[in-house]
Amino acid sequence: MKIVPEEFRAPYITPQKAWAEADRIRERFWPSGAIPIEIEEILWAVGLRLEPIQSLKESGDVDALLRGDLVTIIVDRDEYMDDRWLNRIRFSIAHELGHFVLHSDIYQGIAHASIEEWIDFVQRVPEDQWGFVELHAYEFAGRLLVPFGSPASGNSEDGEESRSGGVFRVGSIRRCRPRVHGRSD
Repeated sequence: MKIVPEEFRAPYITPQKAWAEADRIRERFWPSGAIPIEIEEILWAVGLRLEPIQSLKESGDVDALLRGDLVTIIVDRDEYMDDRWLNRIRFSIAHELGHFVLHSDIYQGIAHASIEEWIDFVQRVPEDQWGFVELHAYEFAGRLLVPFGSPASGNSEDGEESRSGGVFRVGSIRRCRPRVHGRSD
């Protein structure tokens, strides 16, 4: 069924549902639980392929895009090959995987054959509705790459927020977590 952009309504997906799907994918395709999560290995295990293309960022102002074939995620080749963009590209790939997992039915209805068709579709969808779709994929990607209970998440397995502050690693970039002081709740 082809989707009419101006009539598009985002599905209702709670953050908890997006997180549960991310956890399910990670547990099935990255059972070691090792961090950093190697998103490309998960992508291949799911049956998707990655295609770096020249000037994606320049032509469409996007880092990555799930093609309408639901088999390929394209990424900007220059960013993909530049280690300075490593974490951004990893997140973008996880985000597009989130669209594949959460929104395959939407993408089947769009059936875009080119970046231009994709841009045209998204520009015609009500902004708030596409914002919900993007939010779903952001929640999925964040949870996939930073599992709840991992040192990087700032939460313990029992759901308590870390109060110690500290340093943790995400890929090859060092991040500092600020101290969390008493809560008002």
